[in-house]
Amino acid sequence: MKIILSFFLLTAFTNSYAFKLTFSKPIIKNFSSENDPLKLFKLDIRNYELLLNDGAKRLGTTTYISYRTDDISQLENYAVVQFIKGCVFLETTDENPRRAYFSRNYSDGHRPLHHSDWEVDSYDDDPIYPSDNTYSSYRHAFYKWTPKQGDYTNYNDSVSLIAKPAPHPEIFATDRPAQAYVEDNIIKNISLKFKTCIYKTRDITTSIGDFKLSPKDAIACHDWNSSYVYNKDLKKYENPIEIHPFCLIPSK
Repeated sequence: MKIILSFFLLTAFTNSYAFKLTFSKPIIKNFSSENDPLKLFKLDIRNYELLLNDGAKRLGTTTYISYRTDDISQLENYAVVQFIKGCVFLETTDENPRRAYFSRNYSDGHRPLHHSDWEVDSYDDDPIYPSDNTYSSYRHAFYKWTPKQGDYTNYNDSVSLIAKPAPHPEIFATDRPAQAYVEDNIIKNISLKFKTCIYKTRDITTSIGDFKLSPKDAIACHDWNSSYVYNKDLKKYENPIEIHPFCLIPSK
């Protein structure tokens, strides 16, 4: 899911709120062929907990999506397409809860964050993650690099390709799908699965409507999820592997 970080979220990740890493897992695919310019495709998945000043908590997932080629000149010959399934939904805390899907900007406009089947995860009409042609037609504009190759954790050190070309052959993108919380009488639940895939850029159409490739057509894919569903009886969030039934109701 492509999101633009708000000042609040940036602040939460820096110095105003307590941050706790609760889970970390790298998924790495190496390519050893001498004839293949693509050398590495990696996901670094991190679940976190934010403790706000008033004692409230925010739970979420940050995933760093990176790839490396044998030469800087090869970087833009590859690109990521991400597929999404599931939803983010709100529900009331009473005995007969009311539910509603959380909403976000998507390629076809503002819509519920509800994907009952696999769809391309894109903010704009370009399938490439994390392109945004409302800001730039440069398809790799919002891939980032850091001075230390392979280190993505210091947000302040990252530089977008639209601002300055990478000095080494490894770039990355970041996904922070949503944050789960209980606030007043509202519960925010996250039940999302992703397939993050890498393709040759030339094979990725510039419009989702024309994009016919599936994860099976990709050079490689990594699966991951962001799952925080509140258990009212236990009064805590759980991390079920399966998508919540409310998210599987066919999308309109």
